[in-house]
This record gives sequence, structure tokens and C-alpha cells, in this order.
Amino acid sequence: MSRLMLDGITKRFGGVVAVDNVTAEIGADPVTAIIGPNGAGKTTLFNLIFGILMPDDGSVHVDDVDATRLRPYQMAELGLARTFQNLELFAGMTVADHLRVGRHRWGRAGVLDAVLRLPRHRREEADTTIFVEILQDRLGLTTHRSRPADSLPYGLQRRVELGRALASDPSMILLDEPLAGLNRVESRVVSGIIREVADSGMVVVLVEHDMHEVMRISDRVLVLDQGGLIADGSPAAVRSEQQVVDAYLGVEDEE
Repeated sequence: MSRLMLDGITKRFGGVVAVDNVTAEIGADPVTAIIGPNGAGKTTLFNLIFGILMPDDGSVHVDDVDATRLRPYQMAELGLARTFQNLELFAGMTVADHLRVGRHRWGRAGVLDAVLRLPRHRREEADTTIFVEILQDRLGLTTHRSRPADSLPYGLQRRVELGRALASDPSMILLDEPLAGLNRVESRVVSGIIREVADSGMVVVLVEHDMHEVMRISDRVLVLDQGGLIADGSPAAVRSEQQVVDAYLGVEDEE
């Protein structure tokens, strides 16, 4: 199980402070949710963690490794994976092949192994096939495995994207609004998968606006407002904090 340490992480865009001196240690709880109003800095924080953006101040550590300046592929090598707000599926590629792409970081066979069909390549192909079959079943995608992922209903496409990230077998997964655009039934299914993943030993960190599901599946909630961390605690404790109600939950309750 990975531990993620954020120490004074700050990011500025011109005169706007998008993330303001955020310090937190993540990994002791199976599911940590990051919530807050639009523009609070949640996705920017994810991008800073995963190496898509570099912080102006502060540091990111994964276990004992200083990951502050690492790029996304290096973060993946440390055992992190992530999804994005917007679906990023490959046009025309099947569900099974999307999941196979996620296994790429575990491959050790080279081009020559593949061209000559050497034993290492064949072993890796067999192992990947078994892994993908198990993951498809876990996500309820088995009957769709041969269909182009981008031809599926939106809710199933969300599961494909989640599956591609899970296929890398990370120790920590960052999910950016995994329930966005889903109806209540679809949200409940995906939330169940997320909770099952966390209970299996993988650390889950998610940004999400669906407060019903956040409060149901999270063990810990971090609240951002105007780039700063204003609350950190259990779902029940955070929900009762007046500062959080004023900044976010009160607005949500009115909608």
C-alpha cells in the first residue's frame, strides 16, 4: 500500500493561486475523497500529484521517493494510476484491447521477442489474457469485450476507462470524477466497484461531486476551497463543519 505525502504544494497561474499550500498524507485510509466547489483546485491538485503540472512550491513524495519533478510515466512506475474528467478512449479499439493497453507497464518482452514469438512474449501474452478476462468480469464488461469501447453506452465507457487504469495493477489510483454523467443506478454500480477495489488493498483517491456516494463509500474526506485545504476528516465529521457547509455542502443542498 502506497503512501502519498504532500508538503506545502502550491501552484499559481499568473496572479491566481490554484492550489495554496496543501499539506496532507494519503494512504492510511482505503478511500479518500477530495471535494469542493468548482474552481477549488481539485483537478489541479491531481495534475500536480501525477506530474502533469509542476508545483511552484512544496513537494510530493510517494513512500520514500521524492516524486515532485517526476513525469506521469515515472509516477506509473511508482505504482500510481489515474483517470480523467473527460473520457479518453481509443477510437475503434475493443474493450479487451483497452484493458490490454493498461498492462503495458508490466511488459518485459522486446520487439524481437514479439516478432519471433519467443517464450517470454508468449508467457506475457498468456498472463495478460488471463488478467484481462478476470478484470472484465469484475467490471461487468465480459459480454462487451469484443465491441469497440467508444460504441458502448456512456456508463459502460466509464467502466472501460476505470478498467484501463486498474489493468496497470497500481497500488494507488486517482479517479477524477468517476461518477460524472452517470445516473443513480450506474453511480451505485461504479461506487460498488470502487469500494471493492479499495477493500482489496488498493488505495483510492477520488475527486467527486456526488455527495451521496462520497459520503457512502469514503473513509476520509479532504475539502478544498479557493485552492486551500479547509477540512480533513471522516465523512460525518466533515459534513458537520460549518466552514464546509458554507463553502460547499450548503450550496449542494440547495440544488
